[in-house]
Amino acid sequence: MIARRYAKMLPLVLGAVLLASCGWFGLKKGPEYLVPEADTAAEQFRLAQTQRASARTVLDAEQRVVEFDKAILAYLAVRDRFPNDTKFTPAAVVFAANIHRDMQEYNEAVTLYLDAITNYPDQDDVRVDALYGLGKSYDAMGNVAEAKSYYKLLADEYADSPVPTYRRYANLARVEWEQIRPANPKP
Repeated sequence: MIARRYAKMLPLVLGAVLLASCGWFGLKKGPEYLVPEADTAAEQFRLAQTQRASARTVLDAEQRVVEFDKAILAYLAVRDRFPNDTKFTPAAVVFAANIHRDMQEYNEAVTLYLDAITNYPDQDDVRVDALYGLGKSYDAMGNVAEAKSYYKLLADEYADSPVPTYRRYANLARVEWEQIRPANPKP
């Protein structure tokens, strides 16, 4: 008799568990976003750019975070699908890192910036963006020593660059480097 009563409740219990796992009852489920696939790195990068631009137009803060997460996934799809591309893939990694930094997800940003520097060492535009992003990220995390080291590295390497944008970033890095004060300055 008792077994039959519990047998009748089993579908209800299983249904409740299923509903809970689907995000009902206030439980969140991870993002499910299938990044559209493109035939070339350039097309894949454009899809990511479109997703980022779309995310910028969202007014609801929570939904904006979801849309920027989709943009990150779209940029990382460029890296994952076209690892040998030397133009769009490095830029996609830096763009994904920049979004993480803008969302105050500094550890994720640092990981991607370091990935960009390590995997694309001959790409000066990527290196400049990544070094500056590392400085900004470490500064925001309160890691003054790391922030200063990346700002100084950028300023030293690109201060005399023939490329105006690199010189501008080098100057910005020098200003940031000089303005950072130790967390506990000694009197």
